[in-house]
Amino acid sequence: MLLALWHSPVSPPGNTLLHDVIKQVINLRNDGLYVNVGPTEINQFLYNNKEIVNHICIRKFNIDVRLVVADLPARAKITFLNGHAGYYACGNCLLEGSQCLRHRHILYTWSDYSQTQPHIRTQENIDSCAAYAELSGKKSYGVHQSSPLSQIISIPHQCVYDYFHLVYEGYMVMLLKEWKLLLKQVNIHYIDNLLNDVRYPHSFHRKPKDFNSFTQWKAGDLRTFFLYLALPLIIRLQPALSNKIVYHFSLLLISVRTLRHFRRRHEINNMKKFIYEYLKIFPSIYGRCRELLSTHILVHLPEQLFDMYASNYYSQKQNILSRKQYQSSQMSTYHSRVTTNDTVYDDECDDDDCSQNIGSTISQRSSTQQEYNSRHHLTGTRFSDSPIVSPSIKRKHNEISTGEALILEKLDYLTEQLTVLTENNGQKLAAVTTFPSPEQFSPVDYKGQNLFEDFDMNYTPTMFLCKLVRRLYTTEEIEKRVVHDDRMTAIKKAVRIAYYPDEQVKFNLFWGTEAHLSLQGQRRAQKFRTRKRERVNGNHLDNHSIENNNI
Repeated sequence: MLLALWHSPVSPPGNTLLHDVIKQVINLRNDGLYVNVGPTEINQFLYNNKEIVNHICIRKFNIDVRLVVADLPARAKITFLNGHAGYYACGNCLLEGSQCLRHRHILYTWSDYSQTQPHIRTQENIDSCAAYAELSGKKSYGVHQSSPLSQIISIPHQCVYDYFHLVYEGYMVMLLKEWKLLLKQVNIHYIDNLLNDVRYPHSFHRKPKDFNSFTQWKAGDLRTFFLYLALPLIIRLQPALSNKIVYHFSLLLISVRTLRHFRRRHEINNMKKFIYEYLKIFPSIYGRCRELLSTHILVHLPEQLFDMYASNYYSQKQNILSRKQYQSSQMSTYHSRVTTNDTVYDDECDDDDCSQNIGSTISQRSSTQQEYNSRHHLTGTRFSDSPIVSPSIKRKHNEISTGEALILEKLDYLTEQLTVLTENNGQKLAAVTTFPSPEQFSPVDYKGQNLFEDFDMNYTPTMFLCKLVRRLYTTEEIEKRVVHDDRMTAIKKAVRIAYYPDEQVKFNLFWGTEAHLSLQGQRRAQKFRTRKRERVNGNHLDNHSIENNNI
């Protein structure tokens, strides 16, 4: 339902944009919307029996506003609160903010929030501040004046932050800028190769390419990168990106993905500790100057989602009641006994039903597509009752997202293992405290050679790996690129026996991260050694020729 459209290069004032819209919404809320829905199943039965010829079925729809979703600038405009660059800019709490002494912008730090424990904003607080601001001509706690939205919704609870632009277009871009400062050109080239090699399911229309141009990526590209590619990439980029960065980002990824796909309401509360830990570590990695309003708002995402959950639960109860009343009125009007296969509406609204609708709101999915999914029994999503991922694509396909489901499951497994392995922050994934002596190892033979010969207990896993590669591969083979054949299979077996005999998960993680990077560096290191040897030999020959000439 389109209520207003502003077409101009100049942004309109909030009152100009909202005045007529609010007036229409109030009229629709009071009077309802009457629509000719055409013949229902009961009507169709009567048509077939020639009892009613020209019947018009008018149904009244009750109209109300559930939520208003906007990004940070638009939200500030329509609520008449301070923008993200001012004090008291948070629409959910009364955190004042503090000025950055270096850049002069306003910071909303985790330390200030955790120490002051600011009061939560309420609609009554906004109304009183707006009245004071209009009388005095001065802003009060970031409120400029009364907003027309206050007539139809509670601004702190029903004017929600758009997570799509907040997390992807705002927050993800900031993280990518910080990561790029730590990467070398060889790392960026490696990322580009991986992005080009990714084979996406057919339901993916946004496929990020060219890491250097990430500031030009659309929000869909950033979503694909954030949800499916970022964590595997930064793991492979170690040690250019530290374990602390990997652990820190995994907290955010787990939080966002859980809030998008939660199945029980207690999962929302569980994400608070992940977000709190993320914000606590944030300044130690990216600096205090990066703690802007967009970072602080992450604190309120679980609360916002929980409020939407409660509102959805009450609304579903009301909708169930209204549907039953409508059915009974239809039956009493026609005085006929008709056996139909109408849907049976259950009085109990369970967590799955509510979370499905709320999940669709937080992940920008449409209710129209949910109805389409229920009619066609789509099963290609992560869960049988989970919200649809891409409404525009899934209208075209009945069985989709199988590849996406596989990616999600693999990421689930990876994030779970990563959370366990990074409990002690900063600890190397491949760190091992004690090893058995080389005599206790089961021998690994390759063409009569025991790979544990000359094994040193002081070797790290990567040192032992490099030693075995130089032992079994020729210099020319290493310079061209190490080939994964039966020699590499034997090397892999030896490393696992020596360092990870009973820890297959840790070994898989080591082999996919540090070992992978070490094997890639073998080629470069061998070329360097060859050039150095040639220079030394060249200098030796020059010195020898000079001595002969002197003689």
